[in-house]
Amino acid sequence: MGSSTYRPHTVTVTEFGAVGDGVTLNTKAFQNAIFYLHSFADKGGAQLFVPTGKWLTGSFSLISHLTISLDKDAVIIGSMVAMGLYMAKAAFGGIGLTTTLSTILDHISLNSYSSSNVCIEDCYISTGDDLIVIKSGWDEYGISYAHPSSNISVRRIVGEAKSGAGIAFGSEMSGGISDVEVEDISLFNSLYGIRIKTSPGRGGYVQRIHISNVVLNNVNIAIGITGQYA
Repeated sequence: MGSSTYRPHTVTVTEFGAVGDGVTLNTKAFQNAIFYLHSFADKGGAQLFVPTGKWLTGSFSLISHLTISLDKDAVIIGSMVAMGLYMAKAAFGGIGLTTTLSTILDHISLNSYSSSNVCIEDCYISTGDDLIVIKSGWDEYGISYAHPSSNISVRRIVGEAKSGAGIAFGSEMSGGISDVEVEDISLFNSLYGIRIKTSPGRGGYVQRIHISNVVLNNVNIAIGITGQYA
């Protein structure tokens, strides 16, 4: 599939970690690619190239001024897993919420990704990774898009993170994170209580974070901060 429309900016889906083996779920790769290409909408548009392979993915939304070009032997396969569905002002998928405004969520687990004016409250979460993660963009693409996560309230959360953190910031945070209020948190059986994590190339500012009334039980590390996350 092709188009005669010239697009001055082109990326390949493999640049975002996609694997065309017909087994690997590439929803996040497609979503991140389109998220990045959105920044070129007023600069002549952009093209997403999908090379030869079988590309399994959940749902993702197309944007204006975007051309998706498939190689001759490229096949996009829709995942049968019921996730990645788009709701009012929010995209629920492997990365959680993307580019949302004035959102209130109750009694679910999620990532708040490049979002502002978000309230997460009254949730019980048991997971093998981080409970609640606040992110704001992936590497240079987050810097280009420049959509920080800000004005976020997380309160009355109970749960266990096992090999992760109860409340995590990053590692993708190149858009910046600010003005986050975390209070009344009860965590157990977790590796970290609170963790700020990033790595060279994907870090950004983290400022005006207030955390209070956190109770930890059987948690290895209360607070962890690293700039060398892998």
